[in-house]
Amino acid sequence: MLKTTPQDNMNRLLTYFTVLLVSFGCTSEPEDSNTTYYQLKVIFPEGNGLRSNTLVSYEGREIGKITSLEVDETGKVMTSIEFKDSIKIPLKSKFLITSDFLDTKSIEVLYSREERFYLTGTTVYGKVSTNGEMFDTSSSAQKLLDSLKQYSDSVLHQL
Repeated sequence: MLKTTPQDNMNRLLTYFTVLLVSFGCTSEPEDSNTTYYQLKVIFPEGNGLRSNTLVSYEGREIGKITSLEVDETGKVMTSIEFKDSIKIPLKSKFLITSDFLDTKSIEVLYSREERFYLTGTTVYGKVSTNGEMFDTSSSAQKLLDSLKQYSDSVLHQL
């Protein structure tokens, strides 16, 4: 049995991370000049760290971005979020402000099971994420992480 050192483990972790970054970088779709968009207004109780072009995602995939935001006199943040017409957000979906390990803010949409969808211009209310709410997607996130690990392992074995 081979002994691994902490340095070996760190190198392997860095390799996984690099493969992960490259994989996500290679999956972006080119922008079509004929693509049309719609907007939803999402109001959050606070928006520390949100800005124009903040990404909006569903299960880790980018589905939209903030195009504008304003803070009202009570401190609530009113955002306009742009989605491609092909992206349909089910009614009663949750909009959560999340933070990554560097405290970069983004918005995660947790889809509901509704079969009807928000129409352009609709105003909805979002929340700042708590860990409990993000666990709603933990099984999907775990599946994604497992498949990424399997993919990066296969790439490493080919090197």
